Amino acid sequence: MATGAAGGDVLTTAYSSGGTQRWRTVTAGRGADAGAEVVALAGGEVAVVGFTSSAFGVPAGGADVFALRLSSRGKQQAVAQLGTPRDDGADEFGEENLYAVRSGEHLLITGRTSGDVFVAEVEP
Repeated sequence: MATGAAGGDVLTTAYSSGGTQRWRTVTAGRGADAGAEVVALAGGEVAVVGFTSSAFGVPAGGADVFALRLSSRGKQQAVAQLGTPRDDGADEFGEENLYAVRSGEHLLITGRTSGDVFVAEVEP
């Protein structure tokens, strides 16, 4: 996963164990987007967690946290967007401040929001 093109899009790429690229997908909106974590899910799916000032789901304001589920072929399956009216998931330098782990069928996400710390459980 990388953050780059056009002011910040999220590039997620999967490789085989032999190093061959299997698929790649770009997640982009009109605002700045940044990936922070990739978590392996059952059946070869992956969850990508990051922050965005775009509308991937229902935006709350400022930069919001997103959790995106991609199929084993890199196709978007679901997205969740959460936050407060302020910037969430990024520190004062605009760098990601998010961590995610798998808990059964859910993701546990922790990070920074407007100077506070949050923990959220989502099913991407």
